[in-house]
Amino acid sequence: MTRTALSWLVDRLGAGLDRGVLGYLDAEIPVVGPLAPELGFKPWQQDPSALPVTVTPANEAVHAAKAQSYAAAEQLDMALRLAFFRDSRCISLHREILDIASGCDRVDTDAPAEALDTGSARGAMMRDYREHRDEVQGSPHFFLPDGSNVHNPGIGLRWEGDPGAGYPVVEDDDPGAYDALVRRALG
Repeated sequence: MTRTALSWLVDRLGAGLDRGVLGYLDAEIPVVGPLAPELGFKPWQQDPSALPVTVTPANEAVHAAKAQSYAAAEQLDMALRLAFFRDSRCISLHREILDIASGCDRVDTDAPAEALDTGSARGAMMRDYREHRDEVQGSPHFFLPDGSNVHNPGIGLRWEGDPGAGYPVVEDDDPGAYDALVRRALG
């Protein structure tokens, strides 16, 4: 299983990914990216005006893929993260999301296309959001069947200086955390 060491900042459904968020990413990627160098994360390579204004459509597409299978949702989720963090693609655009989905062999791209066109996955996404919005600290943040949850498993991180203006310091990196989390979830 690929470990995603980089925090995916929570889209607050309207807050968007503004220049302030880009400041966090610019600081996090060089520090946290080397923990999983095979992912190839790098700072945003496009003009800041091309930064996604929201990740809501990407989340909707992942929810639509979840209706196909959890494996499809996981594959699309990772592809979207790589498209953003590695390839600097604007994952708020439907055409980008569908192009990314077309590269996922577990995803029937008609489902995300339909969901994005009709909003059919938005209800489930919004229910999840409302149910957990006060608990979510960032991403990945996992909510387990036993009612427990864990944010950014295996990574202990603190900010030196003001968050977004300073820089993160990794205090702990446990590569086995995801395996332990899967075992715990399976019970």
